Amino acid sequence: LAAGAVAHLLYLTNNCPLDLAGDEALYWQYTNHLALSYYCKGPMIAYIIGAGRWLLADWSQRLVGSEMLAVRVPAIVLSVLTGIGIYVLASSTLRRPRLAFAAIALTFTMPVLAVGAVLMTIDTPWVFAWTWALVFFHRAIRNDSNPAWVAGGVFIAIGILSKYTMLLIYPVVGLLLLMDPAARRFLRRCGPYVAMLIGFAGLIPILIWNAQHDWVGFRHVAGQAGVSETA
Repeated sequence: LAAGAVAHLLYLTNNCPLDLAGDEALYWQYTNHLALSYYCKGPMIAYIIGAGRWLLADWSQRLVGSEMLAVRVPAIVLSVLTGIGIYVLASSTLRRPRLAFAAIALTFTMPVLAVGAVLMTIDTPWVFAWTWALVFFHRAIRNDSNPAWVAGGVFIAIGILSKYTMLLIYPVVGLLLLMDPAARRFLRRCGPYVAMLIGFAGLIPILIWNAQHDWVGFRHVAGQAGVSETA
């Protein structure tokens, strides 16, 4: 993971031929107008890039003549953290470190993760949040840990603020709790419900912003999903 991060950084700093993609440029523009949410995306991407600009903009300008590194270095950092999460999840479930290592090697051949290690898209923080939510939910079930349920809920909220499809983790975890006899007992405890409520808190700023803007973001998503003619 460290070697990959260094390689990606060298690629970006040595005459990288990739200008900001359209999505990246849009998210960069978001940081000039920070808000609770946006027309087609949640707010997390804007705040991540905003933090990158605050920390790295001057260094990026000196090194490559633009803020490109300030936009993309957070993607490298998040990809490393995602890889660590994959290793932790694989090693704790498979209990074989070599298979966990292989899981990282194979996973990072997937385009969504390979691209997300260089380009700053909403998928990068979303995959990071999804991975670590699963890490903590596995820990919560295995160790009967309420703090792990809380941490999992926090990562759901981060994921929802990044990409709305994070909501799909609810049926994933719910089906596990229903189908696994060893996990079913947690349906009678508060941990999963606390996690669910914390996760839904990620929707609050998005709901507030949409209520103030005639629900344009939700109508846009409905149009993309084909359930509405308004895109």
